[in-house]
Amino acid sequence: MRILIIFDDYFGGAGNVAQLLARELREDNDVTLMPTNEHTSPRYELSNIRLAPYRLQVRKSDFLFLGKRILTPLRCSILEHSPDLVISFLDIINTLVCLSLRDENVALIVSERNDPIKSAPSPPWGIMRRHAYERADIITVQFPSFISSLGKKLERKVRVTPNIIQPAPHKTVPAVHHPLRLVSVGRLTHQKRFDRMLAIMGRFIQSHPDATLSIYGDGELREQLSLQVKESGLSENVLFMGVTSDVHAALIESDVFLMTSQFEGFPNALSEALAVGLPSVSYACHQGIRDLVGEGGIVVEEGDVDSYLGALNELATSNVSWMRCSRGALDSADRYGATRVVPQWKQCMSDAMRLAASRK
Repeated sequence: MRILIIFDDYFGGAGNVAQLLARELREDNDVTLMPTNEHTSPRYELSNIRLAPYRLQVRKSDFLFLGKRILTPLRCSILEHSPDLVISFLDIINTLVCLSLRDENVALIVSERNDPIKSAPSPPWGIMRRHAYERADIITVQFPSFISSLGKKLERKVRVTPNIIQPAPHKTVPAVHHPLRLVSVGRLTHQKRFDRMLAIMGRFIQSHPDATLSIYGDGELREQLSLQVKESGLSENVLFMGVTSDVHAALIESDVFLMTSQFEGFPNALSEALAVGLPSVSYACHQGIRDLVGEGGIVVEEGDVDSYLGALNELATSNVSWMRCSRGALDSADRYGATRVVPQWKQCMSDAMRLAASRK
């Protein structure tokens, strides 16, 4: 089967899943990856997978001529690959792919990569998405709690496909380190709410003055967050490490992973922390976070700073709690291994192909 997978860039959650899925499907299928906003190189070995970058950029002025400027070129590019099945990631890309293929009988799966409620696209994309998704054969979301988020009309199309968590080297030091080494990974954007993390760090060092927080990633808020660190007197405690090509190595050298995001889908960095057996403290920006973490960390209600600090203090001072969460993290990661997740994707593919065949 010829499969075309469309996403934004190799870096980031959607790109990560697209690459892992392509690797799992390449043995029995002819797979092509189409990044639409390529800025980085592939993260994984992608032999026997075709790479076909495409530049997809929509300006406000394009909406008046969306068909001619965006949809027609996109449709032509997709059909050049003669796909039996198209898998698209991210809401705006999904919307454009659905609209471009509305008159083509190609099996189509679109995949939401965030909480569809909290990360609903801004106008006019929200309305366009609801109508465009009627063209999709299957819509995938990452957690059962997301199924009803797209409305009853689309609910019958929705399936759950969590991310694949790759095996990783495990932490070998069976206890928390002193001074405490905290870590977080993510784009420095409003979504990740690193400002909340820095505020928590400001209170935490009152009882743990030698603790450090290493933040890996870059983004538009780097300067603003650096100023917050300076004004909060955290310059000796908080380090901005930039982007790393070896996230697992950074996590293994740390003691506790922190996440304070305002919204997420299936957070890659938190998944990678689970994979190495690193305990975490996270805000429950949606119910799925509790399902993902399981016993691998402590999840508190979003915005509850006191509970967050209490959880962090527990992992910082109790080796028993830390070890329990470390073992739980590995168990949680195992639940999302390729052998468990890929069959769910294959079932979605089979359903999409069946539905497309029924339209002929």
